[in-house]
Amino acid sequence: MAQLMIIRPVRFLPGKEEEAIRWAKQTEEIRRKWGMLLQYNLRNTVDRGQYLLVQLWESKEAYARWKASPDRVGLLAESNRMVLHDPTQTYEVY
Repeated sequence: MAQLMIIRPVRFLPGKEEEAIRWAKQTEEIRRKWGMLLQYNLRNTVDRGQYLLVQLWESKEAYARWKASPDRVGLLAESNRMVLHDPTQTYEVY
């Protein structure tokens, strides 16, 4: 079964950058219990306002379970106070 990599450009609401980055790190363990293996929060070295969220999941199925989970619903409501999410790109990892 192939792992799943998601890559999501994120934009922070004004004044929420530090809070959102801290929140993403603090809530990582919740996503791990659903099958997330690793998470990177990336900041562009040239355009300092450009960020990517990169996550590796055990499988497409694990990510689908996460997307349907009550934990995600709660975290999504919290993150919407700080972050604008652009469309997520997904890749199978071989």
